[in-house]
Amino acid sequence: MPHRLIWSLIPVLPYEDADQTLTFYRRLGFATAHVGSDYFVVERGGLELHLGRVGVHAPHTAANCYMRTPDIDRLHAEFVASFDAPIDPAVEMPWHMREFELRDPFGNHLRFGQPSSE
Repeated sequence: MPHRLIWSLIPVLPYEDADQTLTFYRRLGFATAHVGSDYFVVERGGLELHLGRVGVHAPHTAANCYMRTPDIDRLHAEFVASFDAPIDPAVEMPWHMREFELRDPFGNHLRFGQPSSE
């Protein structure tokens, strides 16, 4: 069995109205873990959902998927070895994650992240 380089999958769902979105997920029992100007993270029982405003983080024509990994550099090296096109390296983000992104042939965003050591 291969080593687990991807250890969680987090959907990024589009939204258009922030108040309606947060109210809906709170009604489902989700707690707000992060609120940004156009991006939210809600959690319940270990499940995490990310919500991005349409046109900013969630384009109409493509979906987004966020995958966490315990070894971002190893995963990046694996992908670089598998593709002819260059892949930007992982960068430190203000939300304490190191991330890099790929797009599939249909424009879907695949973002990979590892928690930073603070």
